[in-house]
Amino acid sequence: MRKKFRFILLFVLLLSFCSIPRAQAAVQYDGSLRVGLYYGASALASANLQNVTDYGSGYQFGWFDDSGTFSALGYLSNVYLTIFPDTTYHLQTGLFFSTYDEARSYADMMGIDAFPAFASGGFTVFVGNYSSYFDAQDAAFFSGYAVAEASPTGYTVCDTQSGEILLEFDLGGTRLAIQPVMDQFSGNDGAQTWFKGRKYYGAFEYSRDGSGVAVINVVNMEDYIRGVIPYEMSGSWPLEALKAQAICARTYAYANLGKHKADGFDLCNTTDCQVYYGTGSANERTDQAVLETAGMYLTYAGELITAYYYSSNGGASEDSENVWNEALPYLRAVRDEFEQQTNVSHTDWTYEITLADITDILRERGNEFTGSIVHAYATYTDAGNMKSLTFIDSAGQEIVYTGERCRSLFNVSGYNIHVYSQRFIFEDKYAIRIESNAEITNVGAGSVSAPSGGVYGSADIASSSVLTGDGTVSGGNQYGVSAPVLSSSGTDDADTVTTISGASGFHLSSSGNGTVTGTVSADSLPIPESCSGTFIIRGSGNGHNVGLSQYGAKAMAELGYTYAQILTYYYTGVTISVAF
Repeated sequence: MRKKFRFILLFVLLLSFCSIPRAQAAVQYDGSLRVGLYYGASALASANLQNVTDYGSGYQFGWFDDSGTFSALGYLSNVYLTIFPDTTYHLQTGLFFSTYDEARSYADMMGIDAFPAFASGGFTVFVGNYSSYFDAQDAAFFSGYAVAEASPTGYTVCDTQSGEILLEFDLGGTRLAIQPVMDQFSGNDGAQTWFKGRKYYGAFEYSRDGSGVAVINVVNMEDYIRGVIPYEMSGSWPLEALKAQAICARTYAYANLGKHKADGFDLCNTTDCQVYYGTGSANERTDQAVLETAGMYLTYAGELITAYYYSSNGGASEDSENVWNEALPYLRAVRDEFEQQTNVSHTDWTYEITLADITDILRERGNEFTGSIVHAYATYTDAGNMKSLTFIDSAGQEIVYTGERCRSLFNVSGYNIHVYSQRFIFEDKYAIRIESNAEITNVGAGSVSAPSGGVYGSADIASSSVLTGDGTVSGGNQYGVSAPVLSSSGTDDADTVTTISGASGFHLSSSGNGTVTGTVSADSLPIPESCSGTFIIRGSGNGHNVGLSQYGAKAMAELGYTYAQILTYYYTGVTISVAF
């Protein structure tokens, strides 16, 4: 008999109207974080900025030190800027100035081809823009100036509309930083910048990356979260769900500062970290969620947690070690009592696949084996999610996929298969074998034809407790599901109930007449000795199933639960802490 499913009961802490205790902070972080927007293969030949109308009129330029402190060198009143690598040659006048404004005034007096440059720790004036050293050398011969060679660490800043060079910046390997301001005497609080069709708070850093420039947004934590929430959760969802999402996003950011240290920043802006596209889709509700949870994050035993989250789980989340190997005490499987009570995407998906297809896919994935795949079977976790997939070749060799690799295995081009979540079954089409430790009641056969001469029926999943909107618990059936019941004529004198929306499925003893009633428990099933060669992949949910379900959070908020109740339901034993 398998272990009982680890219920996170809808539980004692939710019986109380008292607020969740908030611990003193386990971290202290007052600086800015760096978010990579374009880098590596996506580095840009040039980057355009526009100070957002009604927020400011220009930019300060300078650099950030390692502590995140901005050192301003000067002010550019331009609304539109373009930054690109310095790949050309110039003439150097040999004159030096204390400030950008002094260098600017002198360059203006010299004429249209002169512009300020910050190099070797001070301001000077460059003249001209030459594509080759020989052209610059010819110009230097007649002017008497020295040639300033193209620099692998230099940047050119120009007015986007006129093309006028406003500044050359070269401070060795130090990155150029530019931040929007109201005017040269004001800070950048509230100022935003358009970049690549998106609005951002904070400043921008540029680093040379191959032949282009990498673009990094330097932003404080709360403004960063304002740019995450609208892209990780719909801004139309209930406020309590958005607040739960804000705390998850902030916790994830704190726990992963420096994740991309090798790339020169803290976090990226994609799902590899969490989606961050600025404030263009933010609204009053998403900003309110960030404001009302400012500084809050999740801890377990006084330490930051890694607050994984995903779209939906299809009926149950999963223990972390069954997806990514590492067992974390706050990432325990939870029977999801809520997702089905709201509108959820990817609620049911089904595909059919043959052993011939599986043979080709495994070889595409780089597996080496003899002949072809002749047998395959799955095992499931106590929560009813996918645990492992085993494939056997002609020589009897086994190829085993576990955890998240099961979810990604079949997602290859050319097969029109997309396994969205860990909650899926992989079963012989003509001998379905599903297992779960849940109990079901009221199983009855219907009249609709099922494979192999069986008939479809239905079943109710029994539950000993129900969490209500005001945090109380009552007994009774939690919910009902529709499930196929195969008669004894279908599969070896055994009936099978299969459902994804409530649990993975159940193995039922046969009544012999196509109708099964009463309470039936799921026993451990033997691994099949052979297969028909055709398999069904059927599942529900969208994501890795570890941690918080976003649709589950939405459903709980719609039923009246607070962000604290949502978070402590999906994360076991956590505390909401506050930064200082």
